Amino acid sequence: MKRALELLRESEYLKSCQGDSIVTYAKFLKNGRIFKEELCNSWKLLGSCSKLELENITIPVEGNCLSFLQYQNFAKYFHKEFKSNISQPIVFQRINLDPKRKQDSLLQIKSSNTVSLVRDYFIHSSRARDTYYNIQRERKIWWMRYSADPSRYVVGTLDPSKYIEGCLENYCQAVTIKSLFSDDAIIMETIVWAELNPTRNVNNISNIGVSVVRSVVDLNLATIGLLLDSAAHGLERNVLKVNQKLAPYQCLLVPYEDDDAIIELCSHLQHVLQRSGLRVYNLEISTAKNITSILSKADLLGIPFTIIVKKVALKTGLLRLRNRDTTLSETVHISDLSPYINSIFKE
Repeated sequence: MKRALELLRESEYLKSCQGDSIVTYAKFLKNGRIFKEELCNSWKLLGSCSKLELENITIPVEGNCLSFLQYQNFAKYFHKEFKSNISQPIVFQRINLDPKRKQDSLLQIKSSNTVSLVRDYFIHSSRARDTYYNIQRERKIWWMRYSADPSRYVVGTLDPSKYIEGCLENYCQAVTIKSLFSDDAIIMETIVWAELNPTRNVNNISNIGVSVVRSVVDLNLATIGLLLDSAAHGLERNVLKVNQKLAPYQCLLVPYEDDDAIIELCSHLQHVLQRSGLRVYNLEISTAKNITSILSKADLLGIPFTIIVKKVALKTGLLRLRNRDTTLSETVHISDLSPYINSIFKE
Protein backbone atom coordinates (compact mmCIF):
# COMPACT_ATOMS: atom_id res chain seq x y z
CA MET A 1 0.00 0.00 0.00
CA LYS A 2 2.93 2.35 0.66
CA ARG A 3 3.91 2.61 -3.02
CA ALA A 4 0.26 3.08 -4.05
CA LEU A 5 -0.07 5.99 -1.60
CA GLU A 6 3.10 7.55 -2.99
CA LEU A 7 1.67 7.28 -6.51
CA LEU A 8 -1.53 9.03 -5.39
CA ARG A 9 0.50 11.84 -3.84
CA GLU A 10 2.64 12.27 -6.96
CA SER A 11 -0.50 12.47 -9.10
CA GLU A 12 -2.10 15.06 -6.77
CA TYR A 13 -4.98 12.84 -5.66
CA LEU A 14 -4.23 12.10 -2.01
CA LYS A 15 -1.77 13.20 0.64
CA SER A 16 -1.30 10.66 3.42
CA CYS A 17 0.87 9.38 6.24
CA GLN A 18 1.23 5.71 7.06
CA GLY A 19 2.01 4.16 10.43
CA ASP A 20 3.11 0.60 11.13
CA SER A 21 0.19 -1.05 9.34
CA ILE A 22 -2.51 1.60 8.90
CA VAL A 23 -2.93 4.95 7.20
CA THR A 24 -2.99 7.46 10.04
CA TYR A 25 -3.83 10.56 7.96
CA ALA A 26 -5.36 11.26 4.54
CA LYS A 27 -6.27 14.48 2.78
CA PHE A 28 -7.75 14.89 -0.69
CA LEU A 29 -5.73 16.98 -3.12
CA LYS A 30 -7.02 18.74 -6.25
CA ASN A 31 -7.53 15.69 -8.47
CA GLY A 32 -8.84 13.62 -5.58
CA ARG A 33 -11.56 16.19 -4.87
CA ILE A 34 -12.65 16.13 -8.52
CA PHE A 35 -12.71 12.32 -8.51
CA LYS A 36 -14.80 12.30 -5.32
CA GLU A 37 -17.28 14.74 -6.86
CA GLU A 38 -17.64 12.55 -9.97
CA LEU A 39 -18.23 9.47 -7.79
CA CYS A 40 -20.95 11.35 -5.91
CA ASN A 41 -22.55 12.43 -9.20
CA SER A 42 -22.60 8.81 -10.41
CA TRP A 43 -24.28 7.71 -7.18
CA LYS A 44 -26.99 10.37 -7.68
CA LEU A 45 -27.89 8.75 -11.01
CA LEU A 46 -28.65 5.36 -9.45
CA GLY A 47 -32.39 5.67 -9.96
CA SER A 48 -35.54 7.68 -9.39
CA CYS A 49 -36.72 8.55 -5.90
CA SER A 50 -40.16 8.99 -4.39
CA LYS A 51 -41.91 12.34 -4.13
CA LEU A 52 -43.70 11.66 -0.85
CA GLU A 53 -44.01 14.71 1.40
CA LEU A 54 -42.19 14.27 4.70
CA GLU A 55 -43.95 16.10 7.51
CA ASN A 56 -42.78 16.24 11.12
CA ILE A 57 -40.18 13.57 10.53
CA THR A 58 -36.42 13.59 10.11
CA ILE A 59 -34.76 10.58 8.55
CA PRO A 60 -31.78 10.10 10.89
CA VAL A 61 -28.41 9.02 9.53
CA GLU A 62 -25.97 10.01 12.26
CA GLY A 63 -24.25 7.52 14.56
CA ASN A 64 -23.57 4.01 13.34
CA CYS A 65 -25.24 2.29 10.41
CA LEU A 66 -28.09 0.95 12.58
CA SER A 67 -28.75 3.95 14.82
CA PHE A 68 -31.84 5.01 12.86
CA LEU A 69 -33.70 1.92 14.14
CA GLN A 70 -33.59 3.34 17.66
CA TYR A 71 -35.74 6.32 16.65
CA GLN A 72 -39.31 5.37 17.56
CA ASN A 73 -40.86 8.18 15.52
CA PHE A 74 -39.02 6.94 12.45
CA ALA A 75 -40.72 3.52 12.49
CA LYS A 76 -44.12 4.80 13.61
CA TYR A 77 -44.33 7.53 10.99
CA PHE A 78 -43.37 5.43 8.00
CA HIS A 79 -45.43 2.45 9.04
CA LYS A 80 -48.47 4.72 9.21
CA GLU A 81 -47.66 6.64 6.01
CA PHE A 82 -47.07 3.57 3.86
CA LYS A 83 -49.90 1.41 5.17
CA SER A 84 -51.99 2.10 2.10
CA ASN A 85 -49.16 2.93 -0.31
CA ILE A 86 -46.67 0.08 -0.29
CA SER A 87 -47.48 -1.83 -3.50
CA GLN A 88 -44.17 -0.62 -4.95
CA PRO A 89 -40.87 0.17 -3.16
CA ILE A 90 -40.66 3.78 -2.01
CA VAL A 91 -37.17 5.22 -2.27
CA PHE A 92 -35.52 8.21 -0.59
CA GLN A 93 -32.02 9.38 -1.45
CA ARG A 94 -29.96 12.09 0.22
CA ILE A 95 -26.46 13.28 1.09
CA ASN A 96 -25.73 13.85 4.76
CA LEU A 97 -22.92 15.82 6.38
CA ASP A 98 -22.26 14.60 9.90
CA PRO A 99 -19.47 16.37 11.83
CA LYS A 100 -19.90 14.10 14.88
CA ARG A 101 -19.74 10.67 13.34
CA LYS A 102 -16.59 8.68 14.09
CA GLN A 103 -14.82 6.83 11.30
CA ASP A 104 -14.37 3.14 12.09
CA SER A 105 -11.61 2.41 9.59
CA LEU A 106 -7.90 2.02 9.01
CA LEU A 107 -8.06 5.54 7.53
CA GLN A 108 -8.36 8.80 9.45
CA ILE A 109 -9.45 11.38 6.89
CA LYS A 110 -8.75 15.08 7.34
CA SER A 111 -12.24 16.50 6.86
CA SER A 112 -14.63 18.54 8.98
CA ASN A 113 -17.56 16.35 7.96
CA THR A 114 -18.29 12.72 7.24
CA VAL A 115 -20.17 12.69 3.95
CA SER A 116 -22.74 9.88 3.85
CA LEU A 117 -24.65 8.88 0.73
CA VAL A 118 -27.88 7.32 2.02
CA ARG A 119 -30.61 5.48 0.16
CA ASP A 120 -33.71 4.07 1.90
CA TYR A 121 -36.05 1.53 0.30
CA PHE A 122 -39.41 1.12 2.07
CA ILE A 123 -41.00 -2.17 1.05
CA HIS A 124 -43.83 -4.48 1.96
CA SER A 125 -42.34 -7.00 4.40
CA SER A 126 -43.30 -9.96 2.23
CA ARG A 127 -40.82 -8.77 -0.43
CA ALA A 128 -38.19 -7.26 1.86
CA ARG A 129 -35.71 -10.12 2.02
CA ASP A 130 -35.64 -10.61 -1.76
CA THR A 131 -35.11 -6.87 -2.23
CA TYR A 132 -32.37 -6.91 0.40
CA TYR A 133 -30.44 -9.67 -1.40
CA ASN A 134 -30.98 -8.09 -4.82
CA ILE A 135 -29.61 -4.76 -3.61
CA GLN A 136 -26.53 -6.51 -2.24
CA ARG A 137 -25.80 -8.06 -5.64
CA GLU A 138 -26.52 -4.85 -7.55
CA ARG A 139 -24.34 -2.72 -5.31
CA LYS A 140 -21.41 -5.15 -5.39
CA ILE A 141 -21.56 -5.19 -9.20
CA TRP A 142 -21.76 -1.38 -9.21
CA TRP A 143 -18.50 -1.10 -7.27
CA MET A 144 -16.83 -3.77 -9.39
CA ARG A 145 -17.61 -1.80 -12.55
CA TYR A 146 -15.79 1.25 -11.19
CA SER A 147 -12.78 -0.77 -10.08
CA ALA A 148 -9.51 -1.63 -11.80
CA ASP A 149 -9.52 -4.98 -9.97
CA PRO A 150 -13.12 -6.26 -9.53
CA SER A 151 -11.92 -9.33 -7.61
CA ARG A 152 -11.22 -7.16 -4.56
CA TYR A 153 -14.87 -6.87 -3.59
CA VAL A 154 -16.56 -9.18 -1.11
CA VAL A 155 -19.81 -9.08 0.86
CA GLY A 156 -19.40 -9.73 4.58
CA THR A 157 -22.03 -10.11 7.30
CA LEU A 158 -22.40 -7.58 10.09
CA ASP A 159 -23.79 -8.51 13.52
CA PRO A 160 -26.59 -6.00 14.35
CA SER A 161 -26.51 -6.94 18.05
CA LYS A 162 -23.09 -5.28 18.34
CA TYR A 163 -24.70 -1.96 17.49
CA ILE A 164 -28.20 -2.28 18.98
CA GLU A 165 -28.88 -4.15 22.18
CA GLY A 166 -31.57 -6.81 21.87
CA CYS A 167 -31.69 -6.63 18.07
CA LEU A 168 -33.35 -9.78 16.69
CA GLU A 169 -31.74 -11.55 13.73
CA ASN A 170 -35.15 -12.49 12.29
CA TYR A 171 -36.09 -8.81 12.02
CA CYS A 172 -32.77 -7.15 11.22
CA GLN A 173 -29.74 -8.09 9.13
CA ALA A 174 -26.76 -6.16 7.78
CA VAL A 175 -23.83 -6.65 5.42
CA THR A 176 -20.83 -4.64 4.28
CA ILE A 177 -19.28 -4.47 0.82
CA LYS A 178 -15.52 -4.40 1.31
CA SER A 179 -12.54 -3.74 -0.91
CA LEU A 180 -9.71 -6.08 0.14
CA PHE A 181 -6.07 -5.03 0.25
CA SER A 182 -3.03 -6.91 1.51
CA ASP A 183 -2.89 -4.80 4.68
CA ASP A 184 -6.58 -4.47 5.47
CA ALA A 185 -10.01 -3.84 3.96
CA ILE A 186 -11.98 -0.67 3.29
CA ILE A 187 -15.76 -0.68 3.79
CA MET A 188 -17.26 0.75 0.61
CA GLU A 189 -20.91 0.42 1.63
CA THR A 190 -23.15 -0.87 4.40
CA ILE A 191 -26.59 -2.36 3.66
CA VAL A 192 -29.17 -2.93 6.39
CA TRP A 193 -32.58 -4.65 6.30
CA ALA A 194 -35.00 -4.16 9.20
CA GLU A 195 -38.67 -4.81 9.94
CA LEU A 196 -40.20 -1.54 11.16
CA ASN A 197 -42.94 -3.28 13.14
CA PRO A 198 -41.51 -6.61 14.36
CA THR A 199 -44.28 -7.06 16.97
CA ARG A 200 -47.11 -7.06 14.42
CA ASN A 201 -49.51 -10.00 14.12
CA VAL A 202 -48.53 -11.68 10.85
CA ASN A 203 -51.90 -13.51 10.76
CA ASN A 204 -53.79 -10.23 10.63
CA ILE A 205 -54.03 -9.29 6.93
CA SER A 206 -55.00 -5.70 7.70
CA ASN A 207 -51.84 -5.23 9.78
CA ILE A 208 -49.50 -4.57 6.89
CA GLY A 209 -45.78 -4.98 7.61
CA VAL A 210 -43.30 -2.39 6.38
CA SER A 211 -39.57 -3.01 6.10
CA VAL A 212 -36.69 -0.73 5.23
CA VAL A 213 -33.48 -1.50 3.38
CA ARG A 214 -30.90 1.20 3.96
CA SER A 215 -27.71 1.64 1.93
CA VAL A 216 -25.00 3.90 3.36
CA VAL A 217 -21.79 4.94 1.56
CA ASP A 218 -19.09 6.89 3.38
CA LEU A 219 -18.05 9.02 0.39
CA ASN A 220 -14.56 9.80 1.72
CA LEU A 221 -13.73 6.17 2.47
CA ALA A 222 -15.22 4.87 -0.77
CA THR A 223 -13.25 7.42 -2.79
CA ILE A 224 -9.99 6.38 -1.15
CA GLY A 225 -10.88 2.73 -1.68
CA LEU A 226 -11.28 3.26 -5.44
CA LEU A 227 -8.14 5.39 -5.66
CA LEU A 228 -6.01 2.81 -3.82
CA ASP A 229 -7.38 0.13 -6.11
CA SER A 230 -6.50 2.22 -9.19
CA ALA A 231 -2.97 2.89 -7.95
CA ALA A 232 -2.23 -0.65 -6.77
CA HIS A 233 -3.33 -2.08 -10.13
CA GLY A 234 -0.96 0.16 -12.13
CA LEU A 235 2.23 0.12 -10.05
CA GLU A 236 4.30 -1.70 -12.67
CA ARG A 237 3.94 1.19 -15.15
CA ASN A 238 3.35 4.06 -12.71
CA VAL A 239 -0.12 4.48 -14.16
CA LEU A 240 -3.27 5.36 -12.25
CA LYS A 241 -6.03 3.19 -13.70
CA VAL A 242 -8.97 5.23 -12.48
CA ASN A 243 -12.34 4.49 -14.03
CA GLN A 244 -12.83 6.36 -17.31
CA LYS A 245 -16.12 7.95 -16.26
CA LEU A 246 -14.75 9.11 -12.89
CA ALA A 247 -11.36 10.34 -14.12
CA PRO A 248 -10.84 14.05 -13.33
CA TYR A 249 -9.54 14.48 -16.88
CA GLN A 250 -10.76 12.21 -19.67
CA CYS A 251 -8.47 13.23 -22.50
CA LEU A 252 -5.36 15.23 -23.36
CA LEU A 253 -4.28 16.86 -26.64
CA VAL A 254 -0.58 16.80 -27.57
CA PRO A 255 1.07 18.43 -30.63
CA TYR A 256 3.72 16.04 -31.96
CA GLU A 257 5.74 18.81 -33.64
CA ASP A 258 6.44 22.35 -32.48
CA ASP A 259 4.41 24.02 -35.23
CA ASP A 260 2.07 27.00 -34.88
CA ALA A 261 -0.58 25.46 -37.15
CA ILE A 262 -0.63 22.22 -35.12
CA ILE A 263 -0.79 24.11 -31.83
CA GLU A 264 -3.72 26.15 -33.14
CA LEU A 265 -5.48 22.94 -34.25
CA CYS A 266 -4.96 21.44 -30.78
CA SER A 267 -6.48 24.53 -29.19
CA HIS A 268 -9.51 24.27 -31.45
CA LEU A 269 -9.99 20.56 -30.73
CA GLN A 270 -9.71 21.20 -27.01
CA HIS A 271 -12.66 23.62 -27.16
CA VAL A 272 -14.67 21.19 -29.29
CA LEU A 273 -14.14 18.34 -26.82
CA GLN A 274 -14.96 20.52 -23.82
CA ARG A 275 -18.19 21.71 -25.44
CA SER A 276 -19.20 18.08 -25.94
CA GLY A 277 -18.99 17.54 -22.17
CA LEU A 278 -15.58 15.88 -21.92
CA ARG A 279 -13.12 16.90 -19.20
CA VAL A 280 -9.91 17.90 -21.01
CA TYR A 281 -6.60 18.36 -19.21
CA ASN A 282 -5.42 21.92 -19.74
CA LEU A 283 -1.85 21.33 -20.90
CA GLU A 284 0.15 24.36 -21.97
CA ILE A 285 0.11 23.26 -25.59
CA SER A 286 2.97 25.55 -26.64
CA THR A 287 5.28 23.83 -24.09
CA ALA A 288 4.62 20.29 -25.35
CA LYS A 289 8.21 19.32 -26.24
CA ASN A 290 8.89 15.75 -25.11
CA ILE A 291 6.12 13.37 -26.14
CA THR A 292 7.43 10.52 -23.96
CA SER A 293 7.41 12.57 -20.76
CA ILE A 294 3.94 13.93 -21.58
CA LEU A 295 2.53 10.43 -22.04
CA SER A 296 4.10 9.37 -18.74
CA LYS A 297 2.47 12.32 -16.99
CA ALA A 298 -0.89 11.51 -18.59
CA ASP A 299 -0.63 7.93 -17.28
CA LEU A 300 0.30 9.18 -13.81
CA LEU A 301 -2.76 11.45 -13.77
CA GLY A 302 -4.98 8.60 -14.93
CA ILE A 303 -6.06 10.29 -18.17
CA PRO A 304 -7.77 7.55 -20.23
CA PHE A 305 -7.06 8.95 -23.72
CA THR A 306 -4.32 11.07 -25.26
CA ILE A 307 -4.82 12.57 -28.71
CA ILE A 308 -1.55 12.97 -30.61
CA VAL A 309 -1.71 15.56 -33.40
CA LYS A 310 0.95 15.28 -36.11
CA LYS A 311 1.61 17.63 -39.00
CA VAL A 312 0.03 15.20 -41.44
CA ALA A 313 -3.33 15.86 -39.73
CA LEU A 314 -3.41 19.28 -41.41
CA LYS A 315 -3.73 17.50 -44.78
CA THR A 316 -5.46 14.20 -44.00
CA GLY A 317 -7.44 15.07 -40.84
CA LEU A 318 -6.16 11.87 -39.20
CA LEU A 319 -5.21 11.82 -35.51
CA ARG A 320 -3.73 9.20 -33.19
CA LEU A 321 -5.80 8.21 -30.15
CA ARG A 322 -3.74 6.49 -27.43
CA ASN A 323 -5.36 4.29 -24.78
CA ARG A 324 -3.94 4.62 -21.24
CA ASP A 325 -4.57 1.01 -20.24
CA THR A 326 -3.22 -0.73 -23.33
CA THR A 327 -0.75 2.01 -24.52
CA LEU A 328 -1.97 1.16 -28.04
CA SER A 329 -3.02 3.84 -30.52
CA GLU A 330 -5.69 3.91 -33.21
CA THR A 331 -6.32 6.30 -36.07
CA VAL A 332 -9.39 8.55 -35.85
CA HIS A 333 -10.54 11.22 -38.27
CA ILE A 334 -10.84 14.69 -36.83
CA SER A 335 -14.57 14.85 -37.67
CA ASP A 336 -15.22 11.65 -35.69
CA LEU A 337 -13.06 12.45 -32.65
CA SER A 338 -15.64 13.96 -30.31
CA PRO A 339 -18.53 11.55 -31.02
CA TYR A 340 -16.18 8.54 -30.92
CA ILE A 341 -14.68 9.35 -27.51
CA ASN A 342 -18.08 10.24 -26.09
CA SER A 343 -19.48 6.92 -27.32
CA ILE A 344 -16.72 5.07 -25.42
CA PHE A 345 -17.64 6.79 -22.16
CA LYS A 346 -21.35 6.15 -22.69
CA GLU A 347 -20.68 2.43 -23.04
